[in-house]
Amino acid sequence: MKLKIGKAKADGEQSTLAATDALADKHLYVDPREEFADLRAGLLIDRNSLDDDMVRQPVLFQEVSERYVLAQSEAISAKEKLAGVDALLAHELRTKWNISGEKYTETKLGDAVQGEPKHIVGYAHWSALARRAAYLGALKESYDQRSKMLRELGQLFVVGYFSRATSGAGKRDVDAAQAAAGREGMRKLRQREE
Repeated sequence: MKLKIGKAKADGEQSTLAATDALADKHLYVDPREEFADLRAGLLIDRNSLDDDMVRQPVLFQEVSERYVLAQSEAISAKEKLAGVDALLAHELRTKWNISGEKYTETKLGDAVQGEPKHIVGYAHWSALARRAAYLGALKESYDQRSKMLRELGQLFVVGYFSRATSGAGKRDVDAAQAAAGREGMRKLRQREE
């Protein structure tokens, strides 16, 4: 995913990290909910076509897993690049302050690095990629839950749950059938014990 980076400062004003991050989120980055709307829609299960959903599940799970791994890789890469930018900025600031004789602490150096436009833009980029990876991680978990639910629904289909519930039989008929099945099960259990 290619992300565009905008200006860190507007009209000579010093931008804050949060303001730049928010600006990037609003104007430059695609919301993961919109970007992955097709995968979100794939989470829905149609009980009338369980066989189709069961066949598609592994393909959908693989797709979301691959996207998640790639998104994690992009976020890690952006974080490493940000660390490199921060190290370069810190080196430049140390050199500048040493030449001028200005005294500094590591806290002052860290604060100065975080206020630099290069850091702010890099952080916004990494932050957006990290949120995208986290969203895909949640989507992957949802597909794992979908897989488990498909298994459960398949078992319910095999035992005829959907045919009884939708056949139009009255509640009394369903209760009577369940009671008869329970009595038959108890009878078989007693026979085995004897």
